[in-house]
Amino acid sequence: MLQETKAQSVLEYILTYGWAIMAIITVIGVLIFVSGEGASTTTCTTFLNLICKGIGLDGDTLVIVLQNSAGQTITIDPLTEICFDGICGYAEIVYNGTVYKFDKVSIKQGEEFAIVATTTATEISITYLENQSGLKKIETSNIKPSLKKAVITECATTINEAGVYVLEGNIIQNNENLSCISIESSNVTINCQNNSITGIGKYFGIYQAIQDNPLENIAIINCDISNFGRGINLGHLENSLISNNTVHDNTADGDFTATGGEDLGWDGRGIEILYGNNNTIKDNKIEDNHNG
Repeated sequence: MLQETKAQSVLEYILTYGWAIMAIITVIGVLIFVSGEGASTTTCTTFLNLICKGIGLDGDTLVIVLQNSAGQTITIDPLTEICFDGICGYAEIVYNGTVYKFDKVSIKQGEEFAIVATTTATEISITYLENQSGLKKIETSNIKPSLKKAVITECATTINEAGVYVLEGNIIQNNENLSCISIESSNVTINCQNNSITGIGKYFGIYQAIQDNPLENIAIINCDISNFGRGINLGHLENSLISNNTVHDNTADGDFTATGGEDLGWDGRGIEILYGNNNTIKDNKIEDNHNG
């Protein structure tokens, strides 16, 4: 009976604010609960003043529903204060029908809110300000999302579906493809898990083409990228995160001409976003590139 009540609480929340969550992740469908039968509340029970009402899945996105039980209004900055396995900046908060990612949100005592992210992390930490006491507190809990993850095993990989993509070993560019990993879909997390992507002195490491409509909610984390013309080159991106990467020794300088005679200008760049808004680049180590 208790399990059914918790599952119903999560479902009611998603139904109430589901339109806002769909606006973030552009996924159409119904909520699929982690357990397959109801909401899983055994995976985020170590919070103290944040009551875990349940964890669910919406397509390729993790949804965690929490309730503020701190006894007062709390304020959270989702950009810097919600972290998965120590990486912050790629979660949104849905509260009272509004989506927050780059703005702080104040949540009243007793009210529920949802955290959404594309991640297979096993731990979440949340820092919040108690508005009345002025104290900052941090709460951490293990989580067990069952999001599917795809393993990237070689270069010349094109990502055209939302989801979590990981490296479980080093990969090397050994062909004439313009990019090792090409991104063509929004709502994508690439987690190299501290493995390396090594080029052949030209082309792109991780690439997204210039296009009319930007890709959104892209996270590129924990990658070691070297020996390309451009390490990370993103054409049109919004609301995305590049964090905790090492991008180094990308030094090629105008030595490649594409088919048809177009000079692509391989000028040894570390990280580049050509067009975009509301993107966060932080905690990266960028060194020994022709241009940083």
